[in-house]
Amino acid sequence: MIERRSATRILVSFHVTFRSIALGKQEGMISDLAVNGSRLESLAPMAVNSYLQLWIKVSPTLPRILVDLAAVRWVRDGQAGIEFLSLRPEYKTELEQIMEELPE
Repeated sequence: MIERRSATRILVSFHVTFRSIALGKQEGMISDLAVNGSRLESLAPMAVNSYLQLWIKVSPTLPRILVDLAAVRWVRDGQAGIEFLSLRPEYKTELEQIMEELPE
C-alpha cells in the first residue's frame, strides 16, 4: 500500500459519536488523528464513499469537536479511514492546538 498522507498523524484514543443516513447514530474510537482525517474504529458496518457527521470527545472538560462532513475512504477489519471534508474554522483551530500539545 502506498502512503499518501499529507499531514502529521498522532496516535490518540478519543471517543467519537457519528451519524450517517444509512447507519443512524453510532459510536466508536478515533485512534489515528490528523487535522484532515482520522482512523475510526467501530463495530458499525461502514461503507467506502459514505458520508458521516462526527462529534469527537477529546477531553472530559472540553466541548466535543464537530466535523460537519467526513468521507469514508477505506474500510478494513472494523476500522475506517476518514477524511474530514467540512470542519468549521473554530473546530479546526481547536484540533490543531490539541495536536500540538500531544506527543507524536
